[in-house]
Amino acid sequence: MYGPTLQHHVLFEPISSQLVKQLCHTAITMALVSHGDLVFIQGEVPVEPRMVFATEGNLAYFRSGRFEPLSMHHGHFAAEPVLWTDWLHHGTLRVASLRARLLLLSASRFQELASKNTSPDLDLFSYASEYVRQFNELDQCDRHDLWDGMDLSEL
Repeated sequence: MYGPTLQHHVLFEPISSQLVKQLCHTAITMALVSHGDLVFIQGEVPVEPRMVFATEGNLAYFRSGRFEPLSMHHGHFAAEPVLWTDWLHHGTLRVASLRARLLLLSASRFQELASKNTSPDLDLFSYASEYVRQFNELDQCDRHDLWDGMDLSEL
């Protein structure tokens, strides 16, 4: 049910069906949210870190010093850094449409399942290390919750 949404992210394309099933059954919750609801706010250190996937509706991401919000809709995701590092949100994500449906991937449960991953198709340690390296090399103004510019050629 949630697998097709996850596969919009390059990380989840090669994951074995067994790991995707485990993630879907134990690490993902669905949230139905309404216009104006806040998913997270700038400066917030999440108590329960979760990566966010949009499945329906539109969301707007606002950052300090930026006048135009970034748009997030079906197939987009936010807050991937929570999977790999301690995270402080760099912007505010708000529901822009009448309602939206989100999948929330628990970072702690993901890390627990990922640590047991034996799939030869996916080296999560290398992915995580490269993600954090590339993210840290960004200019401060380019670091945000919607960043999806990872160069996979480095893997």
